[in-house]
Amino acid sequence: MILKRNGDCMPIATLKFKLPEEQYEFDIAIQASDTKRMLWDFSQQLRSWQKYSNDFTDAGDALDKIRSEFHRLVNEYNINID
Repeated sequence: MILKRNGDCMPIATLKFKLPEEQYEFDIAIQASDTKRMLWDFSQQLRSWQKYSNDFTDAGDALDKIRSEFHRLVNEYNINID
């Protein structure tokens, strides 16, 4: 990462990757913002289920629905978790 200041004394960060060798690291950096938003949405859904109501019948059902919601959000935000 290169950190420098522009004319307004605002710091500017530049990430550089050696492609194709660092493609994996590049992809992670590109997805970081979407991943953060997806995790926030997931956290809010968990909070809602806990605080308000849910239709879980037992622990296994809860885990199935939580996992399903997680994967729904991963797909909605087009995040690659492989």
